[in-house]
Amino acid sequence: MRVALLVAIAACGDDLHLASGDATLMVSFGGLDRIVIVHAPALRLPHAPLVLSLHGSGGIAAGQQAAVALDPLADQDGFITAYPQAAIPYGGGFEWHVPGVPLNQGPEPPDAPDDVGYVAAAIDAIDRQFHVDRSRIFASGFSGGARMTSSLGCDLPEIVAIAPMSGVRYPAPCAARPLTVIAFHGSADPTNPYDGNGAAFWTYSVPDAMAGWAAQEGCAASPEVTTVAPDVQLASYPSCAHDATVALYLSIGEGHQLPVGIDANQTMWLAFSDVVR
Repeated sequence: MRVALLVAIAACGDDLHLASGDATLMVSFGGLDRIVIVHAPALRLPHAPLVLSLHGSGGIAAGQQAAVALDPLADQDGFITAYPQAAIPYGGGFEWHVPGVPLNQGPEPPDAPDDVGYVAAAIDAIDRQFHVDRSRIFASGFSGGARMTSSLGCDLPEIVAIAPMSGVRYPAPCAARPLTVIAFHGSADPTNPYDGNGAAFWTYSVPDAMAGWAAQEGCAASPEVTTVAPDVQLASYPSCAHDATVALYLSIGEGHQLPVGIDANQTMWLAFSDVVR
């Protein structure tokens, strides 16, 4: 991906005069003024891929940008990163409204913000200023942001691949469409337990969530399990339709955290780079 991108950039020549650096955009949606932080590399195609990265419950956009350290890879390979921010106050930050699911702090309120609509509006705002490839929009997120990422994969057709970290869900019913799902989870996660039976927003297991995505994408019912790094297992569902990929990287013995034992940013970006729509 990187070689092809750099060749294409070189061919652009003097046409490559694009806005770059970090910017905080204001997105007005649903009666709220909300932010999204954008990092746009100077060296990129005129219409670059976009990777959204969603913070966990109680987090903020700037905290997610710092924690995942995705921007250096974006600078290297020429894609735009963006960090949306939720709107429901929680734990010193904010939490997402995952449609049809209770919040961390209690039942789903009837006036909760439409976060799927906000993310769609944020994509439009990013595109207006930085010009993205609308066929190559990807989403990732941690914890509550991973649960929200799962809903974006179901409800926002512009998203063509997702990488939930410590929070993959399958929000059935979900309209069948080509979607790549690369999930990361710790086997000893106490917040979003691998085997399910957690909080009200976390009732079923990670394997059940992955099986839902595999069935949607027409994959084989049983995954092929391999060891890809010390204490990291890969459960990959073969024979998916439309060249989709459905896979789970399981960190054995690890808890509720960003992935360890594997370069999650590089791993998800390689999977995203293979997606052609």
